Amino acid sequence: RNGKSTYWYLVREGKQYSSKEETKPISKRQLGINKRLNSDENYILNLCDALLNDTASRQHRFPFLLGDFHRDKKSRTKLPVDGFYEKLNLVIEYHEKQHAEEAGDSDQPAIKTVSGVSRDEQRKIYNQRRRDVLERKNINLVEVNFYAFENDNEMNIIRNKEKDIEILQGL
Repeated sequence: RNGKSTYWYLVREGKQYSSKEETKPISKRQLGINKRLNSDENYILNLCDALLNDTASRQHRFPFLLGDFHRDKKSRTKLPVDGFYEKLNLVIEYHEKQHAEEAGDSDQPAIKTVSGVSRDEQRKIYNQRRRDVLERKNINLVEVNFYAFENDNEMNIIRNKEKDIEILQGL
């Protein structure tokens, strides 16, 4: 009785208890975490972890891989890579559907970034910058395209672990 709060509810025989306590809705932060954990990118990186017998540093940021200057013309954001295997000196980049095709209405291409280009164009510039900078620093880069895998109507990977591992081994 002294250690924990115990609540006793008396319910008539044949009836069921229904809680009147409100459960907290899932926070935006937790929704984002859940979305990332169930993403195709995370699935592919988990398969790579198993294949390489190592764990990647997810969303790793190198001090030398920088985006365009911000509005203040002084600071720049460190660009993330999807997975970095330090022992293997290897970066894995998973290219989702937005990397391969124009994003269209959902990405609002008419809106320009601080650099003066559309978000699609900036994504292409940053992808090329990753390739160039990692090559100069002698870091191996493997780009995994979602087209290499079997996809459903919404362009999400149909998860078939055996087939997907074979594809990754080929890469």
